[in-house]
Amino acid sequence: MIDTLVFVRPAFRSRAAELTDALSAAGIDVALSTIDGQGAVDAKAIAKARCVVLCWSSEAGSDDGDELTRFDRIADLAARADNFIHVRLDPAVVAKPLSYDYLVPAGSAFGRWWRGLFDSLYTRDIIGAVRNRRAKIYPPEPLARRRMIQRQAVVAVMATGGTLATLSGVLGMGQFIPWPRWNEERAWAAIKDGDCAAIKAFTADYQGGRYAARASAALLHPEQRTTWIKRDRPVAVMGPLPVGPGHADQAAAQGAALEWVTAELQQQCRNHAANLDARLQGVSLPPAAPQCQSIGAGWFCQYDVKAQCQLSEPEPQPFCAKVGSDRK
Repeated sequence: MIDTLVFVRPAFRSRAAELTDALSAAGIDVALSTIDGQGAVDAKAIAKARCVVLCWSSEAGSDDGDELTRFDRIADLAARADNFIHVRLDPAVVAKPLSYDYLVPAGSAFGRWWRGLFDSLYTRDIIGAVRNRRAKIYPPEPLARRRMIQRQAVVAVMATGGTLATLSGVLGMGQFIPWPRWNEERAWAAIKDGDCAAIKAFTADYQGGRYAARASAALLHPEQRTTWIKRDRPVAVMGPLPVGPGHADQAAAQGAALEWVTAELQQQCRNHAANLDARLQGVSLPPAAPQCQSIGAGWFCQYDVKAQCQLSEPEPQPFCAKVGSDRK
């Protein structure tokens, strides 16, 4: 299922298509949509998406037409769902500032990580941000500019035949920069122990990573653990039947009828609990008015009520434990 959406206005579709291809090559299920000003915005799809990528450009803010209105609508929905990142395809002035802002200078290519000395740095930032968003953790700080300066410094030192100490000092700066493995560490740490769905999503986003073996083992041999789920089960009671000599007055008849109804409901709820191997937590009895009448020398009252048995029912759930050794 496609769970990452990329939105762009028509003039920059080819640039956004390069980004979509790079995300897809990184193992992310992604779809590209052009904002053409026609049709309604699919709010449900945006809310359900694990990540929404909004592509901005100088052209994107050049008019006040239907396209821009629709772009603003998508931006508002994505911000409300808290599942988006923002990619500027040129150093355009953003009319509506958005958080998680990633810049890709005009003319740069969206290459795979190992292609190109500088362009892939921007791609790495965006892929890391999308993966974090899909794992429901905040994206990292954009670092492409800082990495580019470091690489340029390395090239300059090598070209001029600088000393080994100088080169080591420049390269040493890299140990303070969180490379892609940092994103994987954050994503793995954010997964709650036993959450099989989150671990399955993690394996799709970080194939071949440090925690791939542990994640696969957890999914392969999940434990079955019992979780107690609170549920209400409806019951209905009518009675008691008007038998016997009756009661001296209406109040006494009403009290006796309520006592009978309460006991009957308790018994029915105990039966429900026994049949479901559940635990009875209580009985919810809504206010009800009895029907009372005088028959002969006595008073009789009868209730017709619908109540809820409050149960704690067992439900087996898979538990994928985050145990085992890491693959270095």
